[in-house]
Amino acid sequence: MACERDAEIPLPKTDPKMGLTCFLSPGQPIQVYLQRVEPLFSQATFRLPLLILDADMFMSNGFDTVRLTAKSGEKFYVDTSASLQVSAGSSYYIWASSPQLPSVSASCTVPKNYVDTFLIIYGVGSNGSDSTYQLSFDWNDIPGEANYYRIMAENIDSLANGGAEGTSFFFTTNYYNDIGRDGQRIQTGIGSYFTIPGDVSSRTITTRLVTCDVNYFRYHLSTEEAVNGNPFVQPSSLFSNVTGGVGCFGAYFHHTYQKRVF
Repeated sequence: MACERDAEIPLPKTDPKMGLTCFLSPGQPIQVYLQRVEPLFSQATFRLPLLILDADMFMSNGFDTVRLTAKSGEKFYVDTSASLQVSAGSSYYIWASSPQLPSVSASCTVPKNYVDTFLIIYGVGSNGSDSTYQLSFDWNDIPGEANYYRIMAENIDSLANGGAEGTSFFFTTNYYNDIGRDGQRIQTGIGSYFTIPGDVSSRTITTRLVTCDVNYFRYHLSTEEAVNGNPFVQPSSLFSNVTGGVGCFGAYFHHTYQKRVF
């Protein structure tokens, strides 16, 4: 432990790339984020991704192709013509080029079906002055196809003083699939949060079930595992389906349900 010796370790040489992020959903506008991503072992002094707003970017559904442009005052690219509609079951392709960086491309398919009915099981248990609030999801899987899901839940308290407090339920995982249980009922683990009861005038639970494609699922799951992962597990890279760069091009549906507790 008391001995030290200088070591020369050759570092891998990598070049900057473009990072592309876009998640399509029927009824929602198309928004694409494009960033310059510096390699881990580069000499760059600025590590955060830098926005790229001068790229040539196009998107197609296999029949129609539109040019996406960076919206003035915003940080993303949009279809200003609004001529390319996002439809269930359709495949989409995106590609972009920018000076001094490799071109990128990606594709995804919007889920054909989605879950719009689910049951939430809500319970309250108290321990002295602290309260534990618990919630779980329950729904029927879409049969005959591979399905991927994400769940989210938040408790919103309206306070007597006119303010509001929002607290997210913590689940061991927010991501589920139907591997080995196609068409069966899916029940999630129990999500919970702890709070000290205050002067609450009303309480509402907002829950969301996302039906997504495999790209959306694997990217967000890898992000969750990177943030909340086991420190004794070997590090792993974030999922990417972008050729020539990094990032994710995926698709999803979401269904939101609100329940007023009191």
